[in-house]
Amino acid sequence: MAAPGRGAGLDLRRHYFPWIFVSIAGRIIFESRVSLFDGQASVLQAYTPEEARAIVRDAVPGSRVERIFPYRLLISGPGA
Repeated sequence: MAAPGRGAGLDLRRHYFPWIFVSIAGRIIFESRVSLFDGQASVLQAYTPEEARAIVRDAVPGSRVERIFPYRLLISGPGA
């Protein structure tokens, strides 16, 4: 069992480049327009590093948010 506040999460980082990539490559890769729209919406609904830091700072003091390649956020609790 994990201690309270310990853990890590990986999420998308909101940025124009991933949205453009999904918009172009998604038309080739996805068989359904629903998948294309879902991919675009996922990028637009993702957090910026600053937004994630504000949420994490209030929820679990001592947590950190790191930008990692490609356009991802690693959110980790204290001691994780």
